Amino acid sequence: AGVPAGAITAIMTGHAYRTSALIAATAVSALALLGMGLFESFWVVIGLVVVWGLLFAATEPIRMTYINGMIPSKQRASILSFDSLMASAGGVVSQPALGKAADVWGYPSTYVMSSGITALALPFIARSRAKNNPADVAEGITEGPELGEPSPTLATPDTEEELTARTKT
Repeated sequence: AGVPAGAITAIMTGHAYRTSALIAATAVSALALLGMGLFESFWVVIGLVVVWGLLFAATEPIRMTYINGMIPSKQRASILSFDSLMASAGGVVSQPALGKAADVWGYPSTYVMSSGITALALPFIARSRAKNNPADVAEGITEGPELGEPSPTLATPDTEEELTARTKT
């Protein structure tokens, strides 16, 4: 999922920045959540749920790759565990709060609230982008792979010597 998102970002910006994909996906996710709260048509809301879910699935590998690239290897396990803990704790706090809000104001208002909470991530992603961390540049992605070509993110040996060297070690 990260390769198509990176390729789309590269086409749109001329560069493949992970934060560009994250900003775009977060903004569209916030709009999808807002639409879920504003539209009353069942099928429109189902479509928005699909868009929202696909965006989450597509951006999670990009986010994890970006985070992994910024963390020194000795600290990576601790920081990723903390990231997972905070994600779980966020669900423990936000889900009951949004459930109570749904009881009081109805489900549509909770989708609008969720949209606002999602949009709050945008300045943080933009601030991370401003740091110009080397992990932000998705190397090897200048355009989308052609049908039948290997993904640019997969390590493939370029020569027979490299293949021989890898099998000997």
